[in-house]
Amino acid sequence: MPNDTDWFVQAERHCGEALDVRPLLARGQDPFARVMEASDRVEPGAFLILDAPFDPAPLRRVLAGKGFTSLGREVAPGHWRICFRRDGGEEAGAAAGPAAPVRLPGETWREGHVTHIDLRGLAPPGPLTAVLRLVDGGEAEMIMVHHDRDPALLYPELEARGWECMARQNHGDEIRLILRPARTAP
Repeated sequence: MPNDTDWFVQAERHCGEALDVRPLLARGQDPFARVMEASDRVEPGAFLILDAPFDPAPLRRVLAGKGFTSLGREVAPGHWRICFRRDGGEEAGAAAGPAAPVRLPGETWREGHVTHIDLRGLAPPGPLTAVLRLVDGGEAEMIMVHHDRDPALLYPELEARGWECMARQNHGDEIRLILRPARTAP
């Protein structure tokens, strides 16, 4: 039996907004603007409850940048409920320092000699093909992969191309892989 510390119980009690985007998506409409409008009306400490056909990882990152924390669970096949709690506003994030930029799924960027690629939220085989495109392109000397799961099918493909995963790190809901050309033994 759920108790008062359960996020979903709290969300029901302190719901500032509720939005079911499944009908919009079924009609081929993008619900992003509606979600942003609803999120703007949520007071600090209150919740936005979102019903969707999947767990919207990119949207969760966007709302995190607006001061929301979130928890989602699949309540039925093809029905996810995500509870977003406004812990603060954009101002609260600014007081803590500059926020990390919001990345779109598949986006790449460089930091020094490392090419980063954010694959969170991409459906298979998108992540695999995106990484292999970078590896096969020959321009990246080291790749940092930001992923939401361990890409088991990637490792044999890397080995076949002469690359290796030199590190695997867990960062909350994110898995980071550091890839580089394999070193040959002396």
